[in-house]
Amino acid sequence: MLNGVSTKITAHVEKTKLINELLTELGIKAEDKVRPLANPMLQKFFRTEAGKEARAMNLAALNGIKKGVTERPKALAPEDIKLLASNEAEMVKKWVSWVSPKSGKSYTIINKGDNPDSTRTVRVLNEAGEVVTEKNVVPKKIVVLDIFKKDACSDITCTVGSHGDMVQKIAERNNPIADIESIDVSDSTIKGRMDDSKLKSALDDLLKRIKAGEKIDVINCSFSTDYKPGLTTKINKTYDEGKILTSYTVAKKIAEDDKEKISKYEKFKSLISEGVQVVFIAGNKGADTFNLNSCIDGMDVVGGLNSMGKMYTGSASRAFTKHLELCQYRPKILAEGINITGLPGADISYKGAALKLTGKKAKDCLATREDCLEYLNLYKDYMEYRLSEEDFRKACKKFENKIMDDEQKRDISRCTNEIIFKLNKEDSLNINSLDGATKIKDGDINKIKDAAQNLGDAHYTFEITKDGTLLPHLSCFNLDTDSSFNGTSFAAPARTAKIVLNKAMKELLEE
Repeated sequence: MLNGVSTKITAHVEKTKLINELLTELGIKAEDKVRPLANPMLQKFFRTEAGKEARAMNLAALNGIKKGVTERPKALAPEDIKLLASNEAEMVKKWVSWVSPKSGKSYTIINKGDNPDSTRTVRVLNEAGEVVTEKNVVPKKIVVLDIFKKDACSDITCTVGSHGDMVQKIAERNNPIADIESIDVSDSTIKGRMDDSKLKSALDDLLKRIKAGEKIDVINCSFSTDYKPGLTTKINKTYDEGKILTSYTVAKKIAEDDKEKISKYEKFKSLISEGVQVVFIAGNKGADTFNLNSCIDGMDVVGGLNSMGKMYTGSASRAFTKHLELCQYRPKILAEGINITGLPGADISYKGAALKLTGKKAKDCLATREDCLEYLNLYKDYMEYRLSEEDFRKACKKFENKIMDDEQKRDISRCTNEIIFKLNKEDSLNINSLDGATKIKDGDINKIKDAAQNLGDAHYTFEITKDGTLLPHLSCFNLDTDSSFNGTSFAAPARTAKIVLNKAMKELLEE
């Protein structure tokens, strides 16, 4: 027993010695070596009112994951009952459930609309559905800096849009009474990449606006400059070196020394000094990495929780994380639209063929042979330059209420390829003479295996439900996985929205 204790003490002494050697090598001051893994900034923060509020919100986020957030709140007034019962995207975006981090009481916050004097009428219900207050308020301001460059995909599942669109939607659903401004900082030439020059320009402009008197409450930044320190000593043999290198003391030192990487974000310090809260993601490269921006004093860093309420494995910057929010989302198809936030109702309304076909009986929407031949003739005219692409798309809108079976899809595909081939050799072409066209029959619901495809636009595909109705097929998402998209990029806007909502509610309820 004593030998075991002695061995443990020896190992601890050796570990401490190695840690101190590493800290000395990195130039860490002696007074900071006592608790190298602790973050004095966080310890101080959680003793403040803001820190206590953050802890309460972290707990509410955990409870929300465990209990689910789709329960509808109560309402007594008929107009409120109608609003809260709806799944329509235009209705659900007007309200949100809110738990006071101070009292723990639950409320329903409703946006009643904008007024000519730039105020917004806000209605607050208690847990019993009674009206607590209804006031005209000046909306709080959120700015979202993100990549808003749209992808080329026109599938219904891609109507969610760009990364920035998803971030903004999460912020909107978690705070229906704030003003949310989006600023696109995407690279115009490379998909999915941020343009540093656009970011710097946007930050300069925001600083000018704030100094001129504009009130901006929170800036959301769902992007990261990830840093993974390299292994520099043998310390990993006895201790998790990654944990030491990403600790507050060491990470802060690395960030300060790496001027080239951190300098382009110096303007965030100026924004924070002007009283603006800046919310950054923790990053998604794991516990042994950190977002260089998280090392900026006063930064609000948001880490991610998975769908089980545990720390998301990819969540980085753990020594700097003040806030925790759900970061794994699973899209769902509803009759009224697509849900990506997990909150009640549809977040995105359907468009085009999806809007026209959703909820209809599949048997009533099957394409006929005549429909298919008419489509092929339009396609031939388009390929022969008698129809512009715009006119071709317009002409095909008549087929948005038609679906094909698998055999029709195959035969039309064969026909379009044959049209392209034959037009290079013939001046005129009779569609009825094509091999594929002679095989086309009326649509058969029993010949649809995976998903029904729209005749007018192949990007639109549909599920056939048990009762025979149509719902859009989420082909862009893998619904077999625990979640369809994840990352601290989606945790940050939820917390940004709640921070701003808390500020507004303190004024509304005078807590």
